[in-house]
Amino acid sequence: IPVSGTYFVLATRAGEAEGQTEGSFVIELNGRPGITGGQSLEILYDTTVSGVIGDQVVAEEYVFMGYEGDTIRISMNRASGDLDPLVTLYDSERKQIAFDDDGGGDRNARIAQFVLPRDDMYIILASRYDRELGTTSGAYVLNLELIRSGGGH
Repeated sequence: IPVSGTYFVLATRAGEAEGQTEGSFVIELNGRPGITGGQSLEILYDTTVSGVIGDQVVAEEYVFMGYEGDTIRISMNRASGDLDPLVTLYDSERKQIAFDDDGGGDRNARIAQFVLPRDDMYIILASRYDRELGTTSGAYVLNLELIRSGGGH
């Protein structure tokens, strides 16, 4: 898609309203909307996303709305290559509030049982050990889990 903005997908049958067919279908979107150009991609609780970290892209940002008292877990696991994942959590003012490098075992990153301090838009930075100075690369899988709700939803 050459231009940022809002796009709509319309799924219909041949002949639209006058058509005679019916059945099930699957719509699949591929690509990395929001990652390029310094923009963040939204991630929701209990969602998994994937990406690639290397010399061209040393970090990718995800944002989510969290609520005071929510207990979350963020896991970032290497899916390929020699990537040494590093995951960092920031509040909306970009103050670092949590990070992890190897807490997930096998050089994977995990922020476990973290209690969010307030209602806020939080930023997850998926990167590699030493970020710009790092030398590892590869694909990753990042998961944001709501362990326990703080009740503010």
